[in-house]
Amino acid sequence: MGNKNSVPISRGKSTDSNDSLTKEPQAPESASMYGEYYSIKILNKGSSSQTILARKPNDTRLYTLKVIPNEHRERNLNEASILRDLLGIPNITQYVDHFDTDQNLIIVCEYCKGIDLFDYICDHGRVPESDAKYIFKQLCTAMAAVHKKGIIHRDLKPENIIIDDDTQVTIIDWGLSFYPDRTEERASCGSPNYASPEIITSGCSYNGPEVDVWGLGCVLYTMLTANMPFNEEYIPALFDMIRQCQVVYPEGIHEEAVDLLKQIFVRENRVSLEEILGGQWLNPAEGWYSSGSTNNI
Repeated sequence: MGNKNSVPISRGKSTDSNDSLTKEPQAPESASMYGEYYSIKILNKGSSSQTILARKPNDTRLYTLKVIPNEHRERNLNEASILRDLLGIPNITQYVDHFDTDQNLIIVCEYCKGIDLFDYICDHGRVPESDAKYIFKQLCTAMAAVHKKGIIHRDLKPENIIIDDDTQVTIIDWGLSFYPDRTEERASCGSPNYASPEIITSGCSYNGPEVDVWGLGCVLYTMLTANMPFNEEYIPALFDMIRQCQVVYPEGIHEEAVDLLKQIFVRENRVSLEEILGGQWLNPAEGWYSSGSTNNI
């Protein structure tokens, strides 16, 4: 795609822009150790885990460690298994190892350089449609490969997508992912603003791929508008909006992008990833130009 950097990355947000990360990698005496890895900084803290930027002594590579207390160990072993199965798929965080310490389960992945897509949009507003298309195609291609492995993410949202200086993206945080064919579990889970109608319906029933398609639609809408498609602080009202598929499409979005989103934000007969990847918006006819950009993929 031409001019991939039309929405510049803010290097101030990137964790590896710190000069200390370019120094000779030796473990500081005060650094916390996790096996052979030493902590550089905490990247994120969640309710049941934290993510740490780490290194090994005499190794220039950076890693992320997901540190999970033992009381949450069993449910997170599934994540390690899934990440192993996803090894080698482009645009997916790459598994390195997992191991136990006295107090924690540690899942090690390669470090993804960049910032999350949510911060990217907050910093720069709407993503030009040509760039959004380039990003969305990466995401759909990656998730199509994931689904062929029989795996569903269930928490696709801008915060779980890392974007780098070359507009390459990586999907992270597979803590809610599962193998739908191996279990009858169909939990109501994920982030409320990005949840699909079937996820939030009592006695929820879903196959799996359609849940990820909805999440990808939310990501696309957010890129094109700099707003979430479903945004209401009062959760019951938010869920009503989602169940009724009430979406407002502001001016400035190309008609074919709106048509695609309308095929995603439906309760029945939702478009599949294969149909999206083969559809008109990602495969425009020669001479077609997006509104606001003269770049094509």
